[in-house]
Amino acid sequence: MIFKLAIETLKEIFIINNAGVGLFYQNFETNRKDDKDIVSAFLKIFQDLSIEYLNQSLQEFQVGTNKMVFFSDEPVSFVIKVNSTLPSKKIEGRIKFLKDLFVQTYTQQIERNETEISFFDDFEEEIKKVFDIKIKTKRRSSELLQDFFGISIKRANLKKLIGSL
Repeated sequence: MIFKLAIETLKEIFIINNAGVGLFYQNFETNRKDDKDIVSAFLKIFQDLSIEYLNQSLQEFQVGTNKMVFFSDEPVSFVIKVNSTLPSKKIEGRIKFLKDLFVQTYTQQIERNETEISFFDDFEEEIKKVFDIKIKTKRRSSELLQDFFGISIKRANLKKLIGSL
C-alpha cells in the first residue's frame, strides 16, 4: 500500500521505545542529523510528564509553523513533525500503517530491548515505499564535484583536479 504525501508536509519521524531510546530518526527537510538520542529522550519525557501531571497522553504541540504529533502506543511511539496546517486525522491512518509495519518487522528486537539500533536504519526504505517520497541523502564531495564538472574521475585524479583549480 502506497500513500502519496507531499514532502513539504512530512518533516521528521522519530520512533522511540518505552525507555525513551530513539530507535529510528529521519529528517526529510535536510541532511542534518540531529542528536536523535537527546531529542527522543526529551520527547519521551514530555509525553510521560503529560500523563503524570495532566492524566492524559500528549497528542500534539505546535512549534513555529510546524507541529509535533504523537502516536503513542505499546511497544513504540511515533512522533512526527509536520506542517501545522495538516490535520492530524489526515495522516493518522498512514502513521498507524507504518507503525504496524515497524512493529511486525522488528518484533524480536523490540521485545529484547536491543541496544544495537543500527539495524533499524533499514526502515528508511519502507518509509520511501509507503509514502512514495524521496529522502535526501548525503553525498560525498567527490560525487558533487563529479556532477558539477560532468566528468567521471577517480580518487587520485580528484586530488589532481582540485590541485589545478
